[in-house]
Amino acid sequence: MSEALNRYIESGYRKVDGWLSAIAIRSTVALGNLQKRLNISGAVSEIGVHHGRLFILLHLLTEAPEISVAWDLFELQNENADGSGHGDKRRFQTNLIRHGCDLNRIKINTVNSRTLTADKIIAECESKVRIFSVDGAHSAASTFSDLDVAVSSVCEGGLILLDDFSMPIGLASRRAPADTCISTWHHCFRWRS
Repeated sequence: MSEALNRYIESGYRKVDGWLSAIAIRSTVALGNLQKRLNISGAVSEIGVHHGRLFILLHLLTEAPEISVAWDLFELQNENADGSGHGDKRRFQTNLIRHGCDLNRIKINTVNSRTLTADKIIAECESKVRIFSVDGAHSAASTFSDLDVAVSSVCEGGLILLDDFSMPIGLASRRAPADTCISTWHHCFRWRS
């Protein structure tokens, strides 16, 4: 484990605005390390990075040449239909630097995730994704769309982390994972932060 990752796990994440519990951190690190032991590699990606609290952790779990790709509305807040998030690109970039992220292996995209396709994600990631976090808009339609592209973008042995599934804010999006599991997933991993 890198020194930057150790510092972030111990206390660094608390200095980044957002939502991420200690158990979610430990679980994500354990699963990322398991992937490495199983020789599963690829990019990490997150829809809805906010100020980077989870994204930084995901990036610090990567090793060159793996890259990390962020997707958020950022300055397109007029497209934030359900008022979730309010990501700030400058704060996000500042947090990446503050916590020792390798900016040469990070791509930041300002986009409405409803316009994403699996092909676009895989092309931007330069590979299939080994850990994909879905934390965009919280409507059922948006969550289903994000999960659909995530399912089609992950590699064999890849993980999809779904935020807010069990929180009151996530009630509207609970139907999407169930529909996605029934219709397209080979494996359904429910994430609870």
